[in-house]
Amino acid sequence: MATMRRFRFKFTMEVEHYRKMMECKTFGNSIWKRVMLFAIWGVFTILFFLDVLNKIELSQVVHVCSLLVMIALPSALVTVEINIMKYKEAYKEGIKGERIIEVDEDGFTFINSSFHASERKSWDELKNIEEMRDIFLINTEDRKSIILPKKSMGDNKKMGYFKELVIEKIGNKFYPLKG
Repeated sequence: MATMRRFRFKFTMEVEHYRKMMECKTFGNSIWKRVMLFAIWGVFTILFFLDVLNKIELSQVVHVCSLLVMIALPSALVTVEINIMKYKEAYKEGIKGERIIEVDEDGFTFINSSFHASERKSWDELKNIEEMRDIFLINTEDRKSIILPKKSMGDNKKMGYFKELVIEKIGNKFYPLKG
């Protein structure tokens, strides 16, 4: 008879968890992706200003593309910060409250002690689970995203067992951390 695998992760929700999730979703999970993104932004910003100063001549299409790239990254940075401020404001009193995520063969139970609320989701109700550097992001079919900090898992062995269960239950809807 097989034993039922069950995990219980208790943690205090921190604004930093939300920040890391927003940064990874916006700028990528890999440091190299972020470096390339900022390098491309720098190149296009330089090209735009050289064109405006008549040092080089760009086609209209490249000029407009340079302008769009130059505006996009700062806009994304501002948007991330606005969302973090909204998150802080929305959960001002409950943000430091204890969260519990229970995982077993049947699915997930999400418990928020701050608001005395819990919700059960079967594996079929998950859209996907994304592994990021410091967190797992659990996305549900009803468009909710739940943050599970890796530090709440204790050790790498327990995290490995958790990942094995996730892969077994949702397969290619699990996006592990790459490089």
